[in-house]
Amino acid sequence: MRKTRLISLCGILLAWLPGSLPATIAAQEIKDTIVSMEPSYRKALLEEFTGMHCSNCPAGHAVANEIHAYYPDDCFFINIHAGNLAIPYGGEIDLRSAYGDSLFSMMDVSSIPCASVNRHVFPGNSGYVMMSYAWLQAVEDILSMDAYVNIGATASVDWKSRELTVRVQLYYTEDSPKDTNYLHIALLQSSIVGTQDRGELNPDQTTEDGRYIHKHVLRDLLTGLSGETISTTKKDCFVEKVFKETLPEQFNQTDMPLLDIQLLAFVSESETEIVNVCEAPVFFNNSPEYVFDIDNIQQLPHYTCDQDIRLTFELTNRSLGSESVQSVDFLIENPEGEQQEFSYTVQGDFKPYDSKSVESVPLKLSQTGKEEEIRLRITRVNGKNLNYMQEDWITRADKDYVVLNAPAITLDIWQDRWGEDISWTLRDESGSGLATVDTYPNLKENGTQQHTYNMDLSEGCNVFTIRDRQGDGINSRYGEGHLQISKAEGEVLLQNDGTYTDSLVWLLRYFPAGNESVSMTDAGLDLQLWPNPASASSEVSLAFSLDEPMALQVSVLSVNGRQVLDLGSRLYPAGLNVAALPLDGLAPGLYLVLLQGDGATGLARLVVR
Repeated sequence: MRKTRLISLCGILLAWLPGSLPATIAAQEIKDTIVSMEPSYRKALLEEFTGMHCSNCPAGHAVANEIHAYYPDDCFFINIHAGNLAIPYGGEIDLRSAYGDSLFSMMDVSSIPCASVNRHVFPGNSGYVMMSYAWLQAVEDILSMDAYVNIGATASVDWKSRELTVRVQLYYTEDSPKDTNYLHIALLQSSIVGTQDRGELNPDQTTEDGRYIHKHVLRDLLTGLSGETISTTKKDCFVEKVFKETLPEQFNQTDMPLLDIQLLAFVSESETEIVNVCEAPVFFNNSPEYVFDIDNIQQLPHYTCDQDIRLTFELTNRSLGSESVQSVDFLIENPEGEQQEFSYTVQGDFKPYDSKSVESVPLKLSQTGKEEEIRLRITRVNGKNLNYMQEDWITRADKDYVVLNAPAITLDIWQDRWGEDISWTLRDESGSGLATVDTYPNLKENGTQQHTYNMDLSEGCNVFTIRDRQGDGINSRYGEGHLQISKAEGEVLLQNDGTYTDSLVWLLRYFPAGNESVSMTDAGLDLQLWPNPASASSEVSLAFSLDEPMALQVSVLSVNGRQVLDLGSRLYPAGLNVAALPLDGLAPGLYLVLLQGDGATGLARLVVR
């Protein structure tokens, strides 16, 4: 059953203190304001029409994700699964809603993917609100428009009964050009794992087993297709609406976990022209002691030639009435089952629906040269185990670099027309510059010009960075610029087609002479060690390449063949692998590092000082 309560008041708000309301209005208690009373710009709502059997739709999802990265707090998204390409077959999940086909018809959708931005008709769009891919410019145009009405909303859900309460407030900073506006509340669900044709076009939402993570899926319009009528639309008018509904356990036979729901509230002038939009943060009542959300997981730059990465993410406290949070412990797990823990100490208050930016310690991947799925979970709060264990958050990360045993390299850059936008540096492990170019002359027309540099690397990890001032790389309409790094004898080590955005980073690790491998058999493995010589308190990196996946036993032997360190056996993937060798206080002397597998063996000398 849906229940609503509506309060309207005009004409006296200017006498109120900011952030407050009178104690009573028509005998209805108003506790606080959640809407701004200051004139503001509009927020953007991108309604994307999509379908699981639309082969180009993942590319549309990727465009929306890019816009979200630019405007995470100012642009909101609804994915509307409608039309023939949204029909599920053979047990597939059903992502449609009761309103999808009506919206499809109302907005005159002719093909997907397409989207409207605030249902606004933009100049040059022939009177249509729908657009194919020019969404970013449309969002930016909307964000520059004044809003005559502000909107604020909050939501709470009873963890046990699943009763949802949504509270929405409107405040008119200017007269609306329409005597009647309409209030809409959209219920969305994210993290729905299912099928999607050509999901590989959007790898950020594709799982390792080829399934697809659907986001912002429209489940219901709680105020119906037309919305709730708002008839007090003059300057200084205040409107509050409280809405209650019990959420189902499933929607279209698909589970709807409470942590996966999202609520958006928006105001329109009619079926078209959305004036403003906001998200209603969701709190939980009668919930476990702690409920958190993790969002916007990103891999931070970590310019070291090893398997270490760093992550950053937003941690949100979604518990009502929980005790103060001083620390949160996390566990990360890579595909090999290797686990690492790290702890975050809270700075300041961490009240319900506060968010904190968390940065991890260096975390070790299971391999290099290939993107892999890693899992993140919360294990303890304030040093105590959780009484409710949430599902893992999943993200992807990778670390890639090349290993050389000779210092000489050749860098070739084919610039595009706008050479003044290009700069690059090559730095050694200490950060000292080995080579740099601040800019190139512009070309007279679109095209490319090659620049070649012969350089020597320093021992250890070398970092090459190329930047583009305009943020569109060197292969974007003005010439097909690209670049590569090769060994001195011509073997290409790294290539890029120039379509990076603002920058590209390559890592090159140079092992000096004396670290060459010694193979024991014709099928011997080439091993490289760094640092070598090493101190007994250090950690040595062992690098080797495989043509195919192989199970290998790693051991450290004394010169008389006695095993002094056993690192066990594990399956290593094809390509470059880097394994850490903790020396565990070995006495100074000469040792042998031995790799043994089915039909392949490798041996390298290690000096401990």
